[in-house]
Amino acid sequence: EVEEGTQLLKAVNVLTLKVLENAKPDYSFSILLSFLRQPTNSFGGKLMSSPKAHSDLVIRCLIKLTKGLPSSIHTLDKESLLLSIHAFLLTSSVEAIATPDDIGDQPLRMVKTILFVMTKLLGPDIRGFLTRVPRD
Repeated sequence: EVEEGTQLLKAVNVLTLKVLENAKPDYSFSILLSFLRQPTNSFGGKLMSSPKAHSDLVIRCLIKLTKGLPSSIHTLDKESLLLSIHAFLLTSSVEAIATPDDIGDQPLRMVKTILFVMTKLLGPDIRGFLTRVPRD
């Protein structure tokens, strides 16, 4: 039974990677960032064994997408991605960011990494893609 569970988990991981490779990065970033904002029980019960496992899985997917940014940056909807990042930052309370828990600061660090890579690739032109992000 444990062997079957391990094989099933490997198959799901391979399927997830194939979906990430073939989906539009815009949608993938947006969905994964929204998953990162939501607690695991908002997905209809126990999707993952713990919030940390949920966060780790989403972060691994985001790392994979971020590594592909250099090749997809020109076709990516940068305004939409920056708006998704803005929504993540709005829902992250200062206390949650400042007080490490079992998840720690990994979600915030991941978002900062995405912003760093985008800024490195786009340079000062990134400011031109902030049109959908509220300024107040």
